Amino acid sequence: MARKILVADDEEKLRIVIKERLEHAGYDVEMAVDGKDALHKVKKFNPDVIVLDVMMPELDGFQVLEHLKKDKHTMHIPVIMLTALNQSDNVQKGMEHLAHRYITKPFNSQDFLHEIDRCFTEIGDSSAGD
Repeated sequence: MARKILVADDEEKLRIVIKERLEHAGYDVEMAVDGKDALHKVKKFNPDVIVLDVMMPELDGFQVLEHLKKDKHTMHIPVIMLTALNQSDNVQKGMEHLAHRYITKPFNSQDFLHEIDRCFTEIGDSSAGD
């Protein structure tokens, strides 16, 4: 069974590229267009890992992460922050909100997939991407 990843990013072209790469790697991918959509879809899709853009309409990635970590049903899900904000204070804010990883745009797709795999390794799933 394919592992599930929810990707929330307001940039349509980037969502498409990420979805194609993750699906090619064997993951089941659901997309969200903003923070509110991400919170709605996380309940329906029940992802194993969540990738969140920081700068999104409705709710930004930090706000979504805060909601996820306060909910007993979602607090265990590893979250990768994906953003163009690479200043150290933004990275620190992501880590304070308990993000598992912080990847800055533009990113190398092999490195991105490696970080996804690391999340699955950390949650004890050796079948990641199968």
